[in-house]
Amino acid sequence: MMLVAGMLLGCGHGDAVLRNPLARHPMVTTTIARAHRARERTHGLPSGALTHWVSLGELNAASVCFDVVLRSLSPLDLRQVRATLEVPDQAPLDQAQLWPQPPTHVERRGLVLSTVEHGFSSECATHDHAGICLTYATRPLYRTVARPGAVLVHEARGRMCYPNASTITASTRELRLEVGLPGEPAEPYRFALAP
Repeated sequence: MMLVAGMLLGCGHGDAVLRNPLARHPMVTTTIARAHRARERTHGLPSGALTHWVSLGELNAASVCFDVVLRSLSPLDLRQVRATLEVPDQAPLDQAQLWPQPPTHVERRGLVLSTVEHGFSSECATHDHAGICLTYATRPLYRTVARPGAVLVHEARGRMCYPNASTITASTRELRLEVGLPGEPAEPYRFALAP
């Protein structure tokens, strides 16, 4: 298995590079890891706790298959994930056949975010005809605090396959899998195919 961290390679060449199996090269499972360090830091989680893993596990004349491990702070099911396969000069494929594993979660020590009242603000509620304030209203002020506690990390994993009816050939140079969790923008996973 070849492992490539998504942020290490230049975006012009893909997140991972492998020789195109359709050009008579052996299939090498290639994995891209997509870290979410800012979200991990916000919630006091260890590095890698929210990392997504996408592996190109199979590419042949009949199909292209990806093995995925996706992690989120919200409940997650692979059947709710938006996934689109893009190949240059071809129509996008968005109807993957799924083999999801049961969703899981793990409890980790981290930081639980909560909103707390931390003061009051007084504002003018009514004015007279000259603009002088006659009555004041008080409203609470809130802020978000992080307190040590249990954080649930949800995980969805499984295989998604797309039919390959000559969409991907020996001359194809790139595959791009767009994966989006519910309520989040899609993230690209680019596999460059060398001849």
